[in-house]
Amino acid sequence: MHRVASQPGQVAKIYRPGQADAARRAKLAHMIANPPEDRSARRAAPSVAWPVDVLFSDPRGSALAGYVMPEVRGALLAVALYDVAERKRLARCFNWRHLLHTTRNLADVIDVLHRRGYVIGDLNESNVFVHADTTVTLIDTDSFQMVVGGRCLPCTVGKPEYTPPESQAVTFRDHARTRHDDTFAYGVLAFQLLMLGRHPFDGIPQRADLDSPESPGRIRSNWFAAAHLGQGKGILPPSKCPPFRLLPPTVQSLFVRCFVDGARNPALRPAASEWRHTLSAVIRNGLAVCRSNPEHIFPNHLTACPWCERITRERVQDPFPNPMALQHARGRLLRTPAMPAQRQTTPARVRLWFAQFVVPRLRSLYDQLRVP
Repeated sequence: MHRVASQPGQVAKIYRPGQADAARRAKLAHMIANPPEDRSARRAAPSVAWPVDVLFSDPRGSALAGYVMPEVRGALLAVALYDVAERKRLARCFNWRHLLHTTRNLADVIDVLHRRGYVIGDLNESNVFVHADTTVTLIDTDSFQMVVGGRCLPCTVGKPEYTPPESQAVTFRDHARTRHDDTFAYGVLAFQLLMLGRHPFDGIPQRADLDSPESPGRIRSNWFAAAHLGQGKGILPPSKCPPFRLLPPTVQSLFVRCFVDGARNPALRPAASEWRHTLSAVIRNGLAVCRSNPEHIFPNHLTACPWCERITRERVQDPFPNPMALQHARGRLLRTPAMPAQRQTTPARVRLWFAQFVVPRLRSLYDQLRVP
């Protein structure tokens, strides 16, 4: 990417030789003339890094060189948030509530694009940026699939780990994808965000004939282990994986429809709008706060904190550590958006009371005011 000196806040993507073909030029012209609604227009960052102008390498405008789009600043790739170690290093203020908001906001962006007739095609962890307020920005938009002049211009790239079974053994350059491809890829990303980075098709085979070490093979064989528990399928979730019951029942149902029912009939996968509606309901009325650690947010259908249970039972590191615990461990108080810095001389008993009772209420109020 190259910054545009005459247009602050915008960058240019320059194509390599052979990339600027007629199809790409037609895509860019169509996209500039038909942008989607941007529901984040009141925010600093757009929801999609949409092309705003094209660049040519000759004065006559016959040789396409690239295009101009908004610059994405101060954001992290989705992989940095669902990877526990990276999130604790780069975004320690993100707890499970923030990950839930991020997942909902991604569904909203996908829904807007689908309503405008676009198919993302190559939706994966490396083209979704997440901002501090949990809004998202999609990049690499010139690879989107669209219909221009009655002709389908396909998305010619994709990652097998995010590709549904019906599109696994095809050549993307000649394959017209549908929004059901996007909802499958979204389901994978949503599972990774909410389940601490676990791919939904990770699993431990209990029979030799089930062994398939690569994600594409597991996707084709419907390896969604969470749906096979107790059904004699011979597949178990990976060790130290959060239990599927951690998710609200309504969200569990969406994943089963996405990966199990949708394997037989892609049209049965939940649309992005249904994901957005379901996750919004969970955010409004379906969350609880742990009494021991205010950073432990979990669905309120559970009677006990699942994060504390995992730490105790499986001896894993706390994925959402308490800022107070970090203060004692590192000798200083870490700042988070929900918790202003306090004096180091505050008595330990007062700090504990503040962490257990005041912080959860402040965080809830803060999220309602700040997170869309």
